[in-house]
Amino acid sequence: MKKRKKNNRQAAPFFARNTDGMAWLPVAYGSLAYFLPFVFYGFKLWMDENFGGAGTVEMIAVFLMFGPSALAGGPSEFIINGVILMVLWPLAISLLASGLDQWLLWLFKKAASNASEIKKIYQRYKIIKSVVVVGWFVLVGSILWHALNGNEFVKMHNKSSADQPDYFQQHYVDPKNIAITPPARKKNLVLVYVESLEDNFKDPAFFGRNLMASMKPMEQKGFLFNLHTAGTAVETLPGHVASQCGLPLKSTFFTNIDNARGEPAVLQNAICLSDILAKHGYYNVFMQAATRYTGGIGYFYGNHHFNEAKSLEYWQTHGYGIGESDKKGPWGLFDKVIFDEGYKKLQALQAQRQNTDQPFFLIIATIDIHAPVASPCTRGQQPQQFDQVVECTSLAIAQFVADADKNGLLKNTELYMMGDHRIVSVSGVDMEKWNKAYPKREPYSFLYGKDITPKRRDITHYDVLPTLLELLGFSVAGHRLGFGYSALAEFPNYPSLDQWHSIMAQAAEPSTKYLSLWGLSDASFKQYMGNVQEPYPEQ
Repeated sequence: MKKRKKNNRQAAPFFARNTDGMAWLPVAYGSLAYFLPFVFYGFKLWMDENFGGAGTVEMIAVFLMFGPSALAGGPSEFIINGVILMVLWPLAISLLASGLDQWLLWLFKKAASNASEIKKIYQRYKIIKSVVVVGWFVLVGSILWHALNGNEFVKMHNKSSADQPDYFQQHYVDPKNIAITPPARKKNLVLVYVESLEDNFKDPAFFGRNLMASMKPMEQKGFLFNLHTAGTAVETLPGHVASQCGLPLKSTFFTNIDNARGEPAVLQNAICLSDILAKHGYYNVFMQAATRYTGGIGYFYGNHHFNEAKSLEYWQTHGYGIGESDKKGPWGLFDKVIFDEGYKKLQALQAQRQNTDQPFFLIIATIDIHAPVASPCTRGQQPQQFDQVVECTSLAIAQFVADADKNGLLKNTELYMMGDHRIVSVSGVDMEKWNKAYPKREPYSFLYGKDITPKRRDITHYDVLPTLLELLGFSVAGHRLGFGYSALAEFPNYPSLDQWHSIMAQAAEPSTKYLSLWGLSDASFKQYMGNVQEPYPEQ
């Protein structure tokens, strides 16, 4: 009987054969290893394109507090661009890279003479690939961390010593502890937030003309401030919070921020402008062109004593549906439309004042100059270039003010308007060139009327709170609230811009006092507000 010849060939490792149906595993695992770093890098590109220098780890953390709804309501380009840069592009590159390294491995295996050599090749391959992937991960992570100011984020949320003084608590001038006396005859207040409006749009050197020329007649009847940016006031919600509460907005890192109705709330224990005015009998109205939760804005205005808070969701149920393209742009209502609605509301509030003598506080917030895609600002227009949008919005502002003044709607009423923050990144504008041309970029800031002349022209967002209160005739002990200094009072040692940056950096460090402003229940807040109940308006 013949003996069978012994087969000395060893079984090839699983990566060298495909009879088990699992040959896709190496490619899948390899693709995942490449995919994640490319996702991070795609995220950096998306942040640069849509938020410019304003994109930081801290800003991302603020958005994450409110979940996906904070990014809701944006133009399709905003979402599509994110999907391309953070999903499709990384997926295609990672599959290509993984397929390439598997092909190279196959070539080496084909050249090997036996299974033992194949095994050695595979072991070396794993080591080399691990080094490459980890190195790529570290490189991209480092670039992203540096670009998004990760170290500042760590500093803001890492208290190095339990004995370290609470800078925020020591320097925050809490309105609850300050004597604020109303005037005998209360004035109304109209506050206009113009999305991303900068003073530099007036300079003909960049666009070839003054984009805000239509506002010149209006500006001759008022006072222009130099509004400097400090701290976190580089996006919409931080800009609103800084100007109305006199303090910086920062993420609370998993702190409970729900209100009594179980909905997210922003700084619900902080005494802000609308809270003070509500305490003194004002009827507060907020009107914006964007969706309720874009950037988390609805979580602020739904919890600071606004009797009405109207956002795109409201307009969609009152004749401004998504299908009506002549009334709604990529981000929300056209600026011209929101000013038309604001004018109607101003008429109604003035009529209400005549009947009840109840003063009012009206906020109008635009959206069309929002990054990354500026949109037509009025009905029936085709998509425009950025400079045309700014001109259109400027004309809408000028017409709103002129009509309101002409028809007596600004009687016993103060009107202040400001850019909520600097532009961050918009299509059609070379931001690198823009930043070089205007290293000192300032949001627009204007007080209408010649009856009051401020003591200084330089202010920050944080100064708006005490300034507007004193503008209305309120007496504020010490002329300071939050971190702000009233522009109607003399301050010989008013901080320089460099000092403001230092103040805000320290104010953003970990603080027990700051966290208390987000809490669910605060006896001192309720005591301050007395019998004034939170309306929790439908938005």
